Amino acid sequence: MMPDVWCPFNSQTTWWFPAAYPLMYLPSFCTFRMTGIWRSFVAQRCLWAMGSALTFHQAEVIQQRNVHNLLKDFEDEVPGYLRNESICEILENVKLKPGREAVGGNLLRCYEALAGQGIFPKKELQLVRAWLRDLDAIAGGLVL
Repeated sequence: MMPDVWCPFNSQTTWWFPAAYPLMYLPSFCTFRMTGIWRSFVAQRCLWAMGSALTFHQAEVIQQRNVHNLLKDFEDEVPGYLRNESICEILENVKLKPGREAVGGNLLRCYEALAGQGIFPKKELQLVRAWLRDLDAIAGGLVL
């Protein structure tokens, strides 16, 4: 997909390349139905700053769905219907650094902007920082 074209994606059968691994962070302070979708908007914004993009291809798995309460699913998706557009607008205005080496800082900047606008509580930032510290420890200082 071209930069600046938003398209939500979820966590199921999603492939990531190593430089984008930090973008796999799933926010904790939103409904379960929105965690992957809102993560996808942050990931797209950071991918564009990396000079990368989102790609879709045919399914490579057959999903056998578990039982769902569709009314409960809808209830948990309402925040997305109400906030997706504003989330994208907030993210469009975040100043990010270019390049792959900036991915960790850019991820944090995106969540800081979203928390600053009340999309996530400030305590989400503690988890983002912990995620980045853990990845940095695993990657030998390559994330932060």
